[in-house]
Amino acid sequence: MTALQTRHSSFDISKQTMYEYGSFKDSRKSPIHRWFMYPAGYSHKLVEAMIRRYNMDKNSLLVDPFLGSGTTTLAASHIGIKSIGVEAHPFVAWVAKTKCAKWNVSRLESEYEKLTSEIRYDVGNFTSTVKYPDLIYKCFSKKTLSTLEKIHNAVKVVNFGKDFFKLALVATLRNVSTAGTGWPYIAPSEHAKKTPKVDAVTAFDNQCRLMLNYVSQYDQKADARVVLGDSRNISSYMNGQEADLIITSPPYLNNYDYADRTRFETYFLGMYENWGEITKHVRDKLITAATTQVSVSKDMEKAKMPTVKDLSTTIHSDISRLISHMSDMRNIKPGKKRYDIMTGGYFEDLSKVMIEMYEIMPKNGHAIMVLGDSAPYGVHVPTDVLIGRIGKAIGFKQYKIKVLRERGGKWRSNPQRHHVELRETITTLTK
Repeated sequence: MTALQTRHSSFDISKQTMYEYGSFKDSRKSPIHRWFMYPAGYSHKLVEAMIRRYNMDKNSLLVDPFLGSGTTTLAASHIGIKSIGVEAHPFVAWVAKTKCAKWNVSRLESEYEKLTSEIRYDVGNFTSTVKYPDLIYKCFSKKTLSTLEKIHNAVKVVNFGKDFFKLALVATLRNVSTAGTGWPYIAPSEHAKKTPKVDAVTAFDNQCRLMLNYVSQYDQKADARVVLGDSRNISSYMNGQEADLIITSPPYLNNYDYADRTRFETYFLGMYENWGEITKHVRDKLITAATTQVSVSKDMEKAKMPTVKDLSTTIHSDISRLISHMSDMRNIKPGKKRYDIMTGGYFEDLSKVMIEMYEIMPKNGHAIMVLGDSAPYGVHVPTDVLIGRIGKAIGFKQYKIKVLRERGGKWRSNPQRHHVELRETITTLTK
C-alpha cells in the first residue's frame, strides 16, 4: 500500500479557493502555465492541493487522461511528482510538451540573442511568400504578417530551443492581430477591429523575455511525460505502471469546439489549411462534446451508447430519456443542432475512458474529475451524477461530489439561453 492509499483528512479547502479551482485564472498569473492562454483548463493549485491531500511522494505517479496544455504535468513536476498526461489535440499536446520540457536556460538565452538580432536586421525589406488561409489575412496587416513570417522562418533554423521560440511566436499572434482575439474567439470584423499596442518584433521579444525569466524561476523536479494519444486507450501508454492518482477535467458537454478554437494558431503555423483538415486531424480524434463533431450517418450507433448499456441498463435508460427529450425539443427549436447525438456520443466515449482509468488504478486509488453539467435545449444533464453512477457500474466502490461554483449566471439576460442553474464540481471516484 502506498502513502496515497491511506485516507488523509487534515487537509481542507476554503470555499473561496475552491471557487477558482475549475478555471484557468490562477494559471494565467503563474510562471510557465501562462505561456499560452489556452481557453480551457483548471487551476494548477487544484493539482498541488490534491497531491498534498493524497500524500503523494517521489515514488508516486499522477496521470491526466485529458491533459490540455499541461497544467497537471507541469504542476506535478514542480513539486517533484512523476506524471503522465494524454492529449488528443496535436497542437495542444505540442504546447504541453514545450511547457513541460526541461530547458537549458543559458543555451536558450544565447540563442535568443542571436535570434532577435537577426530578426531586427532589415526587417522592413522582407516580403511574405507563404499562402495562408483567408482567416490569417483578415487578422493581420500586411506589414505585420510579413514580419511574423520572417520571425517564423528564423525560428525554424535556430540551433537550440526551436519549440520554445515557436511557442513564443504563437503566444504573440493574438497580441499583434487587428482582429478581435479575446479567447476563445477570433472576430475579424470591422466592429471588433483593434489597433495592436506594439509591433510584431517588440511583442515577440517581450514574450521571449517573459518565458526566459520564467524558465529560470520554475524548477522542474520530476519527469513530466506528455503523450499525443487517445484517452480511451490510456492503458497502452502506461508501460505497466499504475496511476496512484488521476486528476483530470474531461471536455464539458457544452458544444465547445476545441478544434475550432485553435484554428487561428494552427492556420498560421501551416498545420492545417481548412475546416476539412481540422476535422480529419483534430475533431475526429477528440471525444464527442460538440455538434460539429457528429453526423447522422456516422455517429448514430455510438449515440446508442452500447458500452453504457453493457455497464448498466438503468443508467442507459436514464440517459436515453434525456436524449429523447432533446430530440423532441430539436423539432421546435431553431438551429436543429444534434445535441441528442452529441450527448449519446459523449457518455459512450467517457465510459470507455473511465473503464481505462479503472484498469490503471490500484485498489483504494482515487480519480479526481472536474466536471460541469449542461442543458442542451434546456434539458438538464447532471454530468457529475451520471459520471459517478457510471463509475460505480464499472466497479468503483464510491463517488463523492463537491460543488466548486455555480455557472451560467452571466447569460441570464440572453433570451436564446436556457434558464437551468448549472454548476461545476469535483467528482471523486474511489476504486
